[in-house]
Amino acid sequence: MIRSVVDSIAEKMDYSYKDVCLGLVYPIWVKSQFLPCEHGDVYNARAVPNAKKTSIVYWEDHGSVVQDSCKRYRRVTHILRLIIWINKKYVDIDFDDYVKEVLWSVPRKVGSATVRIKDELPKTVAIFDRYTYNDGKHYVTHPYDVAAFEVRVTHTDGGC
Repeated sequence: MIRSVVDSIAEKMDYSYKDVCLGLVYPIWVKSQFLPCEHGDVYNARAVPNAKKTSIVYWEDHGSVVQDSCKRYRRVTHILRLIIWINKKYVDIDFDDYVKEVLWSVPRKVGSATVRIKDELPKTVAIFDRYTYNDGKHYVTHPYDVAAFEVRVTHTDGGC
């Protein structure tokens, strides 16, 4: 369910500097970073802003909570994280304005689901703790800039 909601949100998002929108992303650990028939660190090559993809926007699933339920319906809140990541070495845009524009483009309603942007997370390496980049510390310093937000998506399964 949440994958289709995130895909719908990503489709509806419209901001001026759209480079790569990955949708819902799951952590990749060291043992799976090297894919068969490909050379090198594939995950780092595909999911880190560089000259070919200077900005990346993606979502992470951080679980769900059942708010209330009965025999006929269930109201669930999914906790997502929206990551906005850019490499300033290859593009000259104001990152704060870019982040605001991306946030404003997130629809507040997708079908029966309500989307609420909650809190901005501190700009630390903890944003990348779920991944095993070779050295994640440098991804929060120049030339990179990153912003992460907690987003809650609430929807009801079934009829009332």
